[in-house]
Amino acid sequence: MNINSSPGFFVTGTDTGVGKTVVTAALCLACKSEGMQVSPMKPVQSGAEKGPDGLQAPDLQFVTELLDLKPRPDMCPYMLEDPCSPHLSARRGSIQVELPRILGAYQTLRASYTTLVVEGAGGIMVPLNEKDTMLDLMMALGLPIVLTARPNLGSINHTLLSLACLQNAGLILAGVVLVDTVDTPRGYIEQDNQVAIHTFGKVPILGYIPFFEQLNVPASARVFLAEQGDNILRSMTI
Repeated sequence: MNINSSPGFFVTGTDTGVGKTVVTAALCLACKSEGMQVSPMKPVQSGAEKGPDGLQAPDLQFVTELLDLKPRPDMCPYMLEDPCSPHLSARRGSIQVELPRILGAYQTLRASYTTLVVEGAGGIMVPLNEKDTMLDLMMALGLPIVLTARPNLGSINHTLLSLACLQNAGLILAGVVLVDTVDTPRGYIEQDNQVAIHTFGKVPILGYIPFFEQLNVPASARVFLAEQGDNILRSMTI
Protein backbone atom coordinates (compact mmCIF):
# COMPACT_ATOMS: atom_id res chain seq x y z
CA MET A 1 0.00 0.00 0.00
CA ASN A 2 1.13 3.54 -0.75
CA ILE A 3 0.64 4.90 2.75
CA ASN A 4 1.83 8.34 1.66
CA SER A 5 -1.40 8.83 -0.31
CA SER A 6 -3.76 7.69 2.44
CA PRO A 7 -5.58 10.19 4.68
CA GLY A 8 -5.73 7.50 7.35
CA PHE A 9 -8.03 4.77 8.63
CA PHE A 10 -11.06 4.16 10.77
CA VAL A 11 -10.53 1.27 13.20
CA THR A 12 -13.79 -0.38 14.20
CA GLY A 13 -14.58 -3.71 15.81
CA THR A 14 -17.05 -6.53 15.99
CA ASP A 15 -17.65 -5.69 19.64
CA THR A 16 -16.16 -3.91 22.62
CA GLY A 17 -12.88 -5.19 24.03
CA VAL A 18 -11.69 -6.80 20.80
CA GLY A 19 -8.40 -4.89 20.50
CA LYS A 20 -9.27 -1.72 18.59
CA THR A 21 -6.86 0.39 20.64
CA VAL A 22 -4.04 -2.08 20.04
CA VAL A 23 -4.66 -1.94 16.28
CA THR A 24 -4.91 1.86 16.36
CA ALA A 25 -1.57 2.10 18.14
CA ALA A 26 0.04 -0.37 15.73
CA LEU A 27 -1.15 1.57 12.68
CA CYS A 28 -0.06 4.91 14.15
CA LEU A 29 3.42 3.59 14.94
CA ALA A 30 3.77 2.09 11.47
CA CYS A 31 2.68 5.33 9.81
CA LYS A 32 5.14 7.24 11.96
CA SER A 33 7.95 4.91 10.91
CA GLU A 34 7.04 5.72 7.28
CA GLY A 35 7.69 9.38 8.01
CA MET A 36 4.05 10.42 8.17
CA GLN A 37 2.74 13.08 10.52
CA VAL A 38 0.17 10.87 12.21
CA SER A 39 -2.30 11.40 15.02
CA PRO A 40 -4.83 9.12 16.69
CA MET A 41 -8.39 10.27 17.21
CA LYS A 42 -10.96 8.81 19.61
CA PRO A 43 -14.14 10.75 18.77
CA VAL A 44 -16.12 9.35 21.70
CA GLN A 45 -14.64 7.75 24.82
CA SER A 46 -17.01 5.97 27.14
CA GLY A 47 -15.51 5.11 30.50
CA ALA A 48 -13.35 8.23 30.62
CA GLU A 49 -11.23 8.36 33.76
CA LYS A 50 -10.82 11.21 36.20
CA GLY A 51 -7.36 12.78 36.15
CA PRO A 52 -5.71 15.84 37.69
CA ASP A 53 -6.94 18.02 34.82
CA GLY A 54 -10.41 16.50 34.43
CA LEU A 55 -11.56 13.50 32.45
CA GLN A 56 -9.02 11.58 30.38
CA ALA A 57 -9.50 9.08 27.56
CA PRO A 58 -7.54 5.91 28.45
CA ASP A 59 -7.57 4.56 24.88
CA LEU A 60 -6.20 7.83 23.52
CA GLN A 61 -3.68 8.14 26.36
CA PHE A 62 -2.31 4.67 25.53
CA VAL A 63 -1.68 5.58 21.89
CA THR A 64 -0.36 9.11 22.41
CA GLU A 65 2.13 7.88 25.00
CA LEU A 66 3.56 5.38 22.53
CA LEU A 67 3.77 8.12 19.88
CA ASP A 68 5.26 10.69 22.29
CA LEU A 69 2.37 13.01 21.51
CA LYS A 70 0.59 15.35 23.87
CA PRO A 71 -3.19 14.74 23.77
CA ARG A 72 -5.26 17.58 22.31
CA PRO A 73 -8.96 18.27 22.95
CA ASP A 74 -9.80 17.69 19.28
CA MET A 75 -8.35 14.17 19.50
CA CYS A 76 -11.27 13.25 21.75
CA PRO A 77 -14.14 15.76 21.54
CA TYR A 78 -16.44 13.66 23.73
CA MET A 79 -15.26 12.15 27.01
CA LEU A 80 -18.10 10.31 28.72
CA GLU A 81 -17.67 8.97 32.22
CA ASP A 82 -19.99 5.96 32.38
CA PRO A 83 -18.51 2.79 30.78
CA CYS A 84 -21.47 1.93 28.54
CA SER A 85 -22.77 2.66 25.05
CA PRO A 86 -21.99 6.26 24.00
CA HIS A 87 -25.64 7.27 23.68
CA LEU A 88 -26.43 6.00 27.18
CA SER A 89 -23.28 7.37 28.76
CA ALA A 90 -23.94 10.76 27.17
CA ARG A 91 -27.56 10.74 28.31
CA ARG A 92 -26.53 9.93 31.88
CA GLY A 93 -24.08 12.82 31.78
CA SER A 94 -26.60 15.24 30.23
CA ILE A 95 -24.43 15.51 27.11
CA GLN A 96 -25.57 15.47 23.49
CA VAL A 97 -23.13 13.81 21.08
CA GLU A 98 -23.31 15.60 17.74
CA LEU A 99 -21.69 14.53 14.47
CA PRO A 100 -20.88 18.11 13.32
CA ARG A 101 -18.72 18.64 16.42
CA ILE A 102 -16.82 15.41 15.75
CA LEU A 103 -16.35 16.29 12.09
CA GLY A 104 -15.12 19.74 13.05
CA ALA A 105 -12.55 18.27 15.41
CA TYR A 106 -11.48 15.88 12.65
CA GLN A 107 -10.90 18.72 10.21
CA THR A 108 -8.95 20.68 12.84
CA LEU A 109 -6.66 17.69 13.34
CA ARG A 110 -6.22 17.27 9.60
CA ALA A 111 -4.80 20.78 9.48
CA SER A 112 -1.92 19.59 11.68
CA TYR A 113 -1.49 15.95 10.66
CA THR A 114 -1.40 14.29 7.26
CA THR A 115 -2.66 10.95 8.52
CA LEU A 116 -5.35 10.24 11.11
CA VAL A 117 -6.17 6.89 12.65
CA VAL A 118 -9.67 7.16 14.09
CA GLU A 119 -10.79 4.61 16.67
CA GLY A 120 -14.47 3.90 17.13
CA ALA A 121 -16.26 2.94 20.33
CA GLY A 122 -17.78 -0.52 20.64
CA GLY A 123 -19.07 -2.02 17.40
CA ILE A 124 -20.40 -0.69 14.12
CA MET A 125 -24.04 -0.16 15.05
CA VAL A 126 -23.46 1.31 18.51
CA PRO A 127 -25.63 4.43 18.92
CA LEU A 128 -23.93 7.80 19.40
CA ASN A 129 -27.16 9.61 20.13
CA GLU A 130 -30.86 9.09 19.49
CA LYS A 131 -30.47 9.00 15.70
CA ASP A 132 -26.82 8.44 14.71
CA THR A 133 -24.72 5.30 15.02
CA MET A 134 -21.00 4.66 14.71
CA LEU A 135 -21.73 3.60 11.13
CA ASP A 136 -23.06 7.09 10.38
CA LEU A 137 -19.79 8.55 11.62
CA MET A 138 -17.77 6.17 9.48
CA MET A 139 -19.82 7.11 6.43
CA ALA A 140 -19.38 10.83 7.16
CA LEU A 141 -15.59 10.50 7.42
CA GLY A 142 -15.19 8.16 4.44
CA LEU A 143 -11.92 6.64 5.63
CA PRO A 144 -10.86 3.08 4.72
CA ILE A 145 -12.09 0.70 7.41
CA VAL A 146 -9.95 -1.71 9.42
CA LEU A 147 -12.18 -4.21 11.22
CA THR A 148 -10.83 -5.68 14.45
CA ALA A 149 -12.10 -9.07 15.56
CA ARG A 150 -11.40 -11.86 18.03
CA PRO A 151 -9.82 -14.99 16.54
CA ASN A 152 -11.62 -17.54 18.72
CA LEU A 153 -14.95 -19.38 18.76
CA GLY A 154 -17.89 -17.17 17.68
CA SER A 155 -15.78 -14.82 15.61
CA ILE A 156 -16.95 -16.05 12.21
CA ASN A 157 -20.56 -14.97 12.68
CA HIS A 158 -19.76 -11.65 14.36
CA THR A 159 -17.13 -10.75 11.79
CA LEU A 160 -19.11 -11.70 8.69
CA LEU A 161 -22.16 -9.79 9.93
CA SER A 162 -19.97 -6.74 10.58
CA LEU A 163 -18.39 -7.01 7.14
CA ALA A 164 -21.82 -7.28 5.49
CA CYS A 165 -22.95 -4.12 7.29
CA LEU A 166 -19.86 -2.20 6.18
CA GLN A 167 -20.11 -3.46 2.59
CA ASN A 168 -23.81 -2.61 2.36
CA ALA A 169 -22.95 0.94 3.46
CA GLY A 170 -20.52 1.23 0.54
CA LEU A 171 -17.48 1.80 2.74
CA ILE A 172 -13.94 0.97 1.64
CA LEU A 173 -12.70 -2.08 3.53
CA ALA A 174 -8.96 -2.29 4.05
CA GLY A 175 -9.36 -5.67 5.76
CA VAL A 176 -9.59 -7.52 9.05
CA VAL A 177 -7.10 -7.73 11.91
CA LEU A 178 -7.51 -10.55 14.43
CA VAL A 179 -6.34 -9.77 17.96
CA ASP A 180 -5.77 -12.15 20.85
CA THR A 181 -6.83 -10.09 23.86
CA VAL A 182 -6.48 -13.01 26.27
CA ASP A 183 -3.61 -15.42 26.82
CA THR A 184 -5.00 -18.61 25.31
CA PRO A 185 -3.40 -21.12 22.92
CA ARG A 186 -4.02 -20.60 19.22
CA GLY A 187 -5.49 -23.89 18.07
CA TYR A 188 -7.29 -25.38 15.09
CA ILE A 189 -10.43 -23.25 15.65
CA GLU A 190 -8.53 -19.96 15.59
CA GLN A 191 -6.56 -21.03 12.53
CA ASP A 192 -9.66 -22.07 10.60
CA ASN A 193 -11.61 -18.97 11.67
CA GLN A 194 -9.03 -16.85 9.89
CA VAL A 195 -9.47 -18.88 6.68
CA ALA A 196 -13.27 -18.84 6.93
CA ILE A 197 -13.46 -15.07 7.47
CA HIS A 198 -11.22 -14.48 4.48
CA THR A 199 -13.14 -16.92 2.27
CA PHE A 200 -16.71 -15.93 3.12
CA GLY A 201 -16.03 -12.26 3.83
CA LYS A 202 -13.98 -11.82 0.66
CA VAL A 203 -11.62 -9.41 2.40
CA PRO A 204 -7.92 -9.60 3.25
CA ILE A 205 -6.81 -10.73 6.68
CA LEU A 206 -4.30 -7.97 7.37
CA GLY A 207 -2.76 -9.52 10.43
CA TYR A 208 -2.99 -11.59 13.54
CA ILE A 209 -1.76 -9.87 16.71
CA PRO A 210 -0.93 -12.38 19.45
CA PHE A 211 -1.47 -11.72 23.12
CA PHE A 212 1.31 -9.55 24.53
CA GLU A 213 1.56 -9.30 28.29
CA GLN A 214 3.82 -6.22 28.31
CA LEU A 215 1.41 -3.76 26.71
CA ASN A 216 1.57 -1.79 29.95
CA VAL A 217 5.33 -1.32 29.48
CA PRO A 218 5.63 1.51 26.92
CA ALA A 219 9.12 0.64 25.65
CA SER A 220 8.20 -2.99 25.04
CA ALA A 221 4.75 -2.20 23.65
CA ARG A 222 6.21 0.37 21.24
CA VAL A 223 8.58 -2.16 19.65
CA PHE A 224 6.00 -4.95 19.52
CA LEU A 225 3.16 -2.87 18.08
CA ALA A 226 5.38 -1.07 15.57
CA GLU A 227 6.29 -4.45 14.09
CA GLN A 228 2.65 -5.53 14.03
CA GLY A 229 1.65 -2.28 12.34
CA ASP A 230 4.32 -2.65 9.67
CA ASN A 231 2.98 -6.12 8.88
CA ILE A 232 -0.58 -4.77 8.62
CA LEU A 233 0.41 -1.97 6.24
CA ARG A 234 2.36 -4.35 4.02
CA SER A 235 -0.74 -6.55 3.73
CA MET A 236 -2.98 -3.74 2.47
CA THR A 237 -3.87 -3.54 -1.21
CA ILE A 238 -6.26 -0.54 -1.24
